[in-house]
Amino acid sequence: MRILIFSLFITISASAQENTTTASIGRVGNEKDVTVNTEFGLVLMGGSTDVSEAFQWMIDRAKGGDFVIIRASGSVGYNEYVYSMGNINSVETLLIDSKEKANLKETSRILREADALFIAGGDQANYVKYWADSEVSKAIEYLIHEKKIPIGGTSAGCAVLSDIIFDAMHDTVVSDEALANPYDEKVSLSKSFIHIPMMKDIITDQHYSQ
Repeated sequence: MRILIFSLFITISASAQENTTTASIGRVGNEKDVTVNTEFGLVLMGGSTDVSEAFQWMIDRAKGGDFVIIRASGSVGYNEYVYSMGNINSVETLLIDSKEKANLKETSRILREADALFIAGGDQANYVKYWADSEVSKAIEYLIHEKKIPIGGTSAGCAVLSDIIFDAMHDTVVSDEALANPYDEKVSLSKSFIHIPMMKDIITDQHYSQ
């Protein structure tokens, strides 16, 4: 197994959509699913400017399959960006911004058909609230442990890939605050709903300075 790590910075601002009947907000490429032999890999990206080499690394392991982006805010900016790199059947973005969308059969189907999965940046508190103990978390476990596809995440998406998450359930916290009082409620940690063996007992930190 191999792991690819990028430490950068990120700022995400986007508006949520109100459609509760589907999580998909756009797809480019072939509408028909394909079956390929994927290779597991893990990308931990800090945020800010996306690293094309990291996405290409995932695409190489997706073996011409379907690339899925999941997020709880934002839009379809990754679709054309990733698809333009070539050798991929399709790229689709799911906006999973509620527990209802996280438990849709369609959400589970699209995720389980993915041959590469990337978790966008945003607010990891929403990922914990919406995706934990849902069809999303079950599908991700299937992708990791059974289908063995490449998986990556940036910023908040990277946070939830570690075994222990700074879950930001009480807003963010900076170093001076955490060092002054590590028991402050803002220093909120929880066990991740994503279980990757090589990430056991690890917590990721994406933003060293802002």
